[in-house]
Amino acid sequence: MIDPGFRGAMPRLLTQRYTKEEPMQKDNTKDEHKIDVSKKTKNVATKAIEIVHGERNKHYGHPKDNHGCTATLLNGWLRKRFNLTPDQLTLNPRDVCVINILQKLSRDAHSPKEDNMVDICGYALNMEIVSDG
Repeated sequence: MIDPGFRGAMPRLLTQRYTKEEPMQKDNTKDEHKIDVSKKTKNVATKAIEIVHGERNKHYGHPKDNHGCTATLLNGWLRKRFNLTPDQLTLNPRDVCVINILQKLSRDAHSPKEDNMVDICGYALNMEIVSDG
């Protein structure tokens, strides 16, 4: 079981890590923690939206097509590498978005950068786009 104090601390740690903001304040009326969302955090989301719906689309095509192509390539390689059939492994465009998010999380664990956060937001937006049809 996760310590209740830890649940409130993790968002605080992540926010402070990237935004260098003041320690969070406790709301005594509800006994919950409030996090002041910084302008930097807003900029991360805004940048991701601008990238996903702007130049990136022009350069790489619709996310469903781009991530679909990657899924096809990964399916072929993984099936050959591990001697699997389509019944045993079939990745889709949404899976590719998840893989990309995992890679960005791995990179961020090594070297935290705003670019990683922007890309994670962007891949999450792409998940929504490719899931919509």
